[in-house]
Amino acid sequence: MESRITEIISKNNELIKKIQQQGQERRAQTIEMLRKSKEELNAKTAQLREDNKRRIEERKRKTSSLLKSFKKDLAKDTSNTLKTSRDSSDLEKARKERKSDVGEMLKKFREELKAKTTQLREDHIKAKEERKAQTADLLKESRDKVISEREAMRNEFEREQKEIIEGLKASSKDLKKKLVESKKNRKGSIPAVKAKAKKSPKTSVVKPHVKKEVIQEEIKTAEEEVIQEETKIAAEEVVQAESSPTEEPKKEYTHEQLKKKILSLVEKHADEGIKVGEMEEAIGVSKLLLGRIAKEMFEAEEIGHEDNRYFPL
Repeated sequence: MESRITEIISKNNELIKKIQQQGQERRAQTIEMLRKSKEELNAKTAQLREDNKRRIEERKRKTSSLLKSFKKDLAKDTSNTLKTSRDSSDLEKARKERKSDVGEMLKKFREELKAKTTQLREDHIKAKEERKAQTADLLKESRDKVISEREAMRNEFEREQKEIIEGLKASSKDLKKKLVESKKNRKGSIPAVKAKAKKSPKTSVVKPHVKKEVIQEEIKTAEEEVIQEETKIAAEEVVQAESSPTEEPKKEYTHEQLKKKILSLVEKHADEGIKVGEMEEAIGVSKLLLGRIAKEMFEAEEIGHEDNRYFPL
């Protein structure tokens, strides 16, 4: 499970690095694209200016050529008029007509130039707006792609996290099940231990004089008790004996000291079990007090109880 978690964390770190790298590449591409777009727009603007300048120069040349032609025609007409001795009225009329023709031609030229300039300006604005819209679309597409990749990465991370949690829950359930089964197996082995104790030589079990009332009280309190499903783990099973039955008895003990001594005696008599009277002989304390403490330990599932004998769990 730890290797799986490490693998997932490593995979997520790689995905994060990959997303960051892709984001940097995407930003670099976007900046390069904007730079190229700006260069293209500047180039087109410069080209439009050159075209306008060229058209204006061409119009100027045509206008100058027309004016020169007009002057020549006017000079020729004037010369012909003078040569033919036309009336001054005819000359004035011809001059006004020529003036009107030139004025009309200049007006038409100005209108055409204005229309061309307006069209070029509109084309330039339209091209600029189109380039701006294309840039906005590219930026939006880039942002959407980054958001989509981040969302996919987040979903992947959440899925992996959910798998880890479910795996941990399953492992916890398996461990709990194994502990319950172990507890049941230990409980089921008590009759076998009892049978083994009965088959052991009679001299191995000390039979002190115990009052019948005390035995009846212990049996009555042990009956109807149900061992709970949860059990304490191995710490209680490996407690080492802190005293032996041959130690010199003391007159006074604390509650915790008596619990430790009872647990030590129970561990030492794991095969045949031990009675409260035997504890009294080993510790030197009233069996009524030892009986109450042993009962508390049994109810706390620290030791087992079967046929007036206490066994380790």
